[in-house]
Amino acid sequence: MKHLFDMFYEHEYDILPYRTNLYSLYNSFELNDKDDFEVLDTIQVLKSMEKDVKKRDMLNQKFTDIVLIFDFDPQDPAFSVEKIIKMKKLFHESTENGKLYINYPMVEAFKHLKNVKDESFIDLQVLKEDLDNKKYKTMVSQMAFQNDYTKYNRTMCLNVFRLNLIKANNMLNHKRSVPVNASEYFYIDLDEILMKQCELMKNTNAFFVLCTCIFFFLDYNTSYFLKEIECL
Repeated sequence: MKHLFDMFYEHEYDILPYRTNLYSLYNSFELNDKDDFEVLDTIQVLKSMEKDVKKRDMLNQKFTDIVLIFDFDPQDPAFSVEKIIKMKKLFHESTENGKLYINYPMVEAFKHLKNVKDESFIDLQVLKEDLDNKKYKTMVSQMAFQNDYTKYNRTMCLNVFRLNLIKANNMLNHKRSVPVNASEYFYIDLDEILMKQCELMKNTNAFFVLCTCIFFFLDYNTSYFLKEIECL
């Protein structure tokens, strides 16, 4: 994310990474208020979890956005569709309680490409058994045209954006194309993608490889990125 910010964000910024597990975060919210997550403040919940005084002090800062990026990871023993859905409903706005972006099956989806124009990615799925057997990361490293995120230049990243946009649009709207404008882009509902992925996995034991954390940039400046992608 820092690499992407460096390429696409012109203003000064600071990122405070807070590393936790989706289910640890869920449990912390449940401990604070089992019945109504909506009334809770994300930063305050994180502070209640944190034992390190320095990190607690860092959380006292004011943040423009809270972005929660997690892996789908259905092979995790703690995996729970119900909990993910509940968290997805809570975390829907980055300038408020935070917005949740789920990578399918994990962040390596960003580089699961044979080349920057790899159209086969649009139909690419992963078997749950490959995750159960811990084969996925090895599969990606063996076929990816570039394994080092920091070596992706601006054009490469825009092509990754493009392919994931087309894929998401095809999954939901049966359009193998980039949305033509911001209105069409916002028809790509990440909640619907989650439900579709869960249903697909239930029925076929597989689901689509998709990197959604990059959608944070598209959400932030949709028209700009759609224009940049159109020029590729």
